[in-house]
Order: sequence, then structure tokens, then C-alpha cells
Amino acid sequence: MRTVWTRGAYPTSGSVALSVVTACQAMARLAEPGDGPVSFDFLGYTFRPRDTMGKNGRFTGFPPAISAKAKARIRAEGSGWRLHRRINLTFAELAVLVRDQVRGWMNSYGRFCKSELYPVLARVSYHVQQWMRNKYRRLRSLK
Repeated sequence: MRTVWTRGAYPTSGSVALSVVTACQAMARLAEPGDGPVSFDFLGYTFRPRDTMGKNGRFTGFPPAISAKAKARIRAEGSGWRLHRRINLTFAELAVLVRDQVRGWMNSYGRFCKSELYPVLARVSYHVQQWMRNKYRRLRSLK
């Protein structure tokens, strides 16, 4: 709770009570559900309140990160590659197939709040692991 002083540097007890009540009322108004959206999507990014480190410590900022729609699109594209079915490819050929697309995602969506992108990249890694298990029989037990 933030105290807003209404009179002078050394307020009397009446003004302290008045300022505390005013600050509480203002906070209650901000917390109403009809105030509007807390986050919004724009160009594949979601802007919402997040804890951020600044020069003077932690504060709540509004930085962009990858949106849920963009995550779903990337997951769908990654599973659409059907890597586990391409066992005729070598690892180098598979890397050529995947690396440019993943590099582009990391450069565009990983620029801000990279940690939001990690679960999506873990899913791509899972598809590569699935390809390895199907190509090399000795790796099948390593699930």
C-alpha cells in the first residue's frame, strides 16, 4: 500500500488517516475486473506485467514476450515436419532442415524475455530426440 501525504511534511493524525483511506480507495478502483485487459497481443508478442530487473532493483514492467498463438503455431510447424518419419536422413541433413527455422524463431521471439521461448524449443528438441530413437535402435530405451 502506498501512502499519499495530503498536508505538509509532518502530517497530523487526521491527514494520515485521510491519505491512507484515499490510497486504499484508489487501489480498490484499480483492482476491479471491469478495468480492461491486463495484457494484449501485437505482432506475435504478448505485453503483460512481468517482474523486471532495473538499475535500482526489481520492478514490474510491461516487456514483450512470445504470444500463446505464436507458440501454438511454432509447435504445429515443428510437429508438421514429421522428423520421426525421416530416418533416411543423416544428422547433418536433419540439422540443415531444422536449423534455419529455429534460428529465425530464436532471433525474433527470443529477443525479449527469452525464457518464454524455452518450452517451445524443448518441444523441437523432443522431435529431434524422437528422430534419433527411430533411426538408431540402441537409443530406443532412452525415453
